Amino acid sequence: EIGVRLVGSEMCIRDRFYTVFETDRKSKWREVMEKRVPIRIGSMSDSFMFMDKKYKVTQELLKILDYYNYPYIIFTRSDLVADDTYMNLLNPDLCSVQMSIASTNDEMNKLIEPGTPSAKRRLKALQKLVRNGFWTTVRMNPFFPMYADGYFTNPDFDKENMPEPFHFSSFEMVDEIASYGVQSILTGVVRLSSFSLNQIEKATGRNLRSLYREDIKKSSRDWHYTDEEIRAYYERIHAKCIQNGIQFTTCYIGNNES
Repeated sequence: EIGVRLVGSEMCIRDRFYTVFETDRKSKWREVMEKRVPIRIGSMSDSFMFMDKKYKVTQELLKILDYYNYPYIIFTRSDLVADDTYMNLLNPDLCSVQMSIASTNDEMNKLIEPGTPSAKRRLKALQKLVRNGFWTTVRMNPFFPMYADGYFTNPDFDKENMPEPFHFSSFEMVDEIASYGVQSILTGVVRLSSFSLNQIEKATGRNLRSLYREDIKKSSRDWHYTDEEIRAYYERIHAKCIQNGIQFTTCYIGNNES
């Protein structure tokens, strides 16, 4: 996949497409674009923020992609993607939509993801897209483990004196997501910098550091679970997906990747 940023006239997407598909001029993008490698929209910032209703940058990009019959994948946290103005510009034969939902607990979402549409709104947007023929994925990414590292994989884990569970993400999310007709789930267990961890602790009033093992941190800024524990979460989510008849995949975290 190739990422796209629109940065004024210096990075004019329209010109790139015109050069590659309507001229013989040299372009460093030609080889990739002629192979029609899908463009990934929204990996670094959300292209479906509500300000786009005014500025229409994303609307224009979608028109270009449709004109050149070019495939793309949308990443977003916004239900704007299913607004009629936008959905009518999407082509179900060219695109799929991936919606980030770390939790369906909207009280917690208000604390950890302030300003984002509720999970309920996002799920209803996906349901609308499914009914209009689009392939949809919920990115349970980042997925926040509920229990301290070792709960599922350490036979000596002390469940009588363990830290208080953190109920933000949950396995039951899969059932709720499936009820909206979503066809697939992608999961990635959270990995946090110290700054991010501080901000979440401040917002929630919880000591999340107690859930992590100090001895496996790769740096003072890298808080994450052991690969074995991450895999245990993936296996349980996968089992839930099988029960609900939806596809499952993971990001690289927990698959012995650095």
